Amino acid sequence: MNKKQIKEKINLEFQNETPNVKESILKKIEGESQLPPTDEIALSKTNIWKVFACIFLSLALFVVGVVAGKLVNFGGKPSLETSLYIDVNPSIEIQLDKDNIVLKVNANNTDAEKVLSGMNLEGVEMDTAINAIVGSLYINGYLTTESNSMLISIDTKDENNSMALIQ
Repeated sequence: MNKKQIKEKINLEFQNETPNVKESILKKIEGESQLPPTDEIALSKTNIWKVFACIFLSLALFVVGVVAGKLVNFGGKPSLETSLYIDVNPSIEIQLDKDNIVLKVNANNTDAEKVLSGMNLEGVEMDTAINAIVGSLYINGYLTTESNSMLISIDTKDENNSMALIQ
């Protein structure tokens, strides 16, 4: 026997031993209906509307939560109201909350880092922070009695607060 004859004999034996279930499956399928009863169809349509209603209400609650979170500060970190910039050669930014309390002080160049080194001004009043920075500018030689000029810029959300800070 050659390889081809052996393969044919194995295939024939395999087909003889494998049960033919095709006929029994076809008979079983013919006996059953393919569509569910009409009550189940109506129930599934109402379930779809319930799912859409739940999704819509969830999205609406999410949007209301986001808007409420933006409008109300729930005792968390104070929000930035004003940025005060002091420029001599060092450039320094002071971020203030609505009560003019320092939230953060940023050194905008390496000279400013030298002026601010060793100072922790977060949580102090604006006047105290400005006095400390001007004193450090004087000590580090950026301000002298011969040339006392600096540029102060204010960026605020409240126009009335801007005028009060300028005065």
